[in-house]
Amino acid sequence: MPITDALKTAAELKLAGFPENQATVLAEKFEETAAAVSEDLKSFISRELDRKLTELRGELIGKLNEQRGELTGKLSELRVELHSSLRDQTFKLMAILIAALSLAVAIIKLFPNAH
Repeated sequence: MPITDALKTAAELKLAGFPENQATVLAEKFEETAAAVSEDLKSFISRELDRKLTELRGELIGKLNEQRGELTGKLSELRVELHSSLRDQTFKLMAILIAALSLAVAIIKLFPNAH
């Protein structure tokens, strides 16, 4: 697909004083150069986009790994806290059961004939 209108460019060059054969050759070369520059620009933009996307992907993966590490650490802390809390509650429950059993034994000893 032509980037420029070579015939129009050649006509403008003729009007500017170029001989017809020079105007035609210059217009064709201008079209070839514009097409080559266009392809080079497309290739450059594509490479730069790929490079930038790769860079951004790497940064994103790094940040996700960092967040994963932080979450893993926090989950570990929560597990420790939960384990400690469950252990404390178990000890309290055991103490309550021992106290209730001791109270029951004390009542039985105080009132041996009541049962």
